Amino acid sequence: MSAAFDVFAFFLYNFNREDRFALKRGQPKEGIKMFGITLQQLEIFLAVVHCQSMSHAARELYLSQPAVSTWIQKLEDTLGTKLFIRSHKGIILTPEGLRLYAELDPIYQRFRVSLEQVLRNNMKGKKDSLNIGCFHEPAIMELMRRTTSLFQEQYPETSVYCELYNFQELREKLICSELDVIFTFSFEVCDNPEISYKRLGDLDLYFLLPSSWHVPANCKDYRFLREKTMLLEINKGHDLLLSVCDAHGFKPAKVKYVSSLLLIFYMIAEGEGFTIAGPHLPVNDYFNDNIDILPIADDAYRQKIHVVAAWRKEEDNPLVKQYVSILAQPDCFMPAAPKPQDFVKSNWYRNKRKTAGKRKL
Repeated sequence: MSAAFDVFAFFLYNFNREDRFALKRGQPKEGIKMFGITLQQLEIFLAVVHCQSMSHAARELYLSQPAVSTWIQKLEDTLGTKLFIRSHKGIILTPEGLRLYAELDPIYQRFRVSLEQVLRNNMKGKKDSLNIGCFHEPAIMELMRRTTSLFQEQYPETSVYCELYNFQELREKLICSELDVIFTFSFEVCDNPEISYKRLGDLDLYFLLPSSWHVPANCKDYRFLREKTMLLEINKGHDLLLSVCDAHGFKPAKVKYVSSLLLIFYMIAEGEGFTIAGPHLPVNDYFNDNIDILPIADDAYRQKIHVVAAWRKEEDNPLVKQYVSILAQPDCFMPAAPKPQDFVKSNWYRNKRKTAGKRKL
C-alpha cells in the first residue's frame, strides 16, 4: 500500500467536524497533519480533478482561487512532484497526479459514503429513500443514471442515493441491506439464492493494453500476451476472464489484482499490464493517448458478460418494487455497442487517431 493510502487512512480515523466545516466557511485551517499533508489538501486536490478547473473547484469549496492554488502548491511541495500541468487552456493531471487520484479517490468516496450512511441512519422515521449501488464501469454507470432519472420522474418525493463500489462491496452491501438495488455483472449474483436480478444487456469484451507495446492494427495473434501481466479487480469473474485468454491461445505470465478499475486504467497506460473489460475509458487524455483496444475474436470466444440489476429476493420495501418495475422500460436496457471499426466515428469512445502502424480507434 502506498504512502498516500497510509496518510489518508490516518486522516479518516482522526478527522473532526471542525476541520471539515472550516472549508465550507471559506477559512481553511491546517487541521491534522501527517508528513506535512492535511485532509483539506487531499479534498481540494480531488475537487480540482473532478472540476478540471481551479476556479470551479474554488466555487464548489467556497474558497478563493488563490487559496486553492496555494493548497495545491503545498501538496505538490510536500510530495516533491507536480500534480497538474497548468496552461492558458486549463489544467491536466501529470502521470504522478493521475496515480495519486487513482489511488485516493476510491478511498475518499468510501469515507464520504460512510458518513452519509451514518447521517441517514440517524434520521428517525425517514422511509422514503433508496440506496442504489453501481459498479464503476462507464457504460453501467450511464445505465444506472438513466434508470434512476426515470424513477425520479415518476416518484419525485423519493430520495435516491447512488454510489459507486467494486464487485465485492456491491454484493456484500446488498446482502447486508446497506444497498437496495445494485447494477453489476451476472456472475456476481447468479449463484446466490437470496438475490433476484434482471438482465439489462451484454458487455462486449476487449483487451485493453498499453499503446507503448506498439501492437499492429492488423494483429491477429494474441499469444504475445502470454509474456505479460494481466490486471484484474478482485471479483468472482476471474475464471471467466482467464478463459477468454485460454480461448485466444495464451495464459498470462502473471495475474495481478488491483483495488479499482481506475487504478487498472492508470497501470495499463503506464505499461504495467493489460486487462479484459468493456471498451469505455474515463474521459482523460492520458488514458486516451496511452491505451489501445484489441477486439476479442468472436470465433474464439462467444460468451458474453451480462449486465444486471439485482435486489434481495425477500425485499418488502415498496420503493424497491417500484424501482424494479422501471427496469422494464426500453431506456433501461444497454444499447448495442459500436463495432470496432466504428470507434473513430463514435462519441461514446475515443475520437482520435493513432500514429501510423498502430491501432485506430
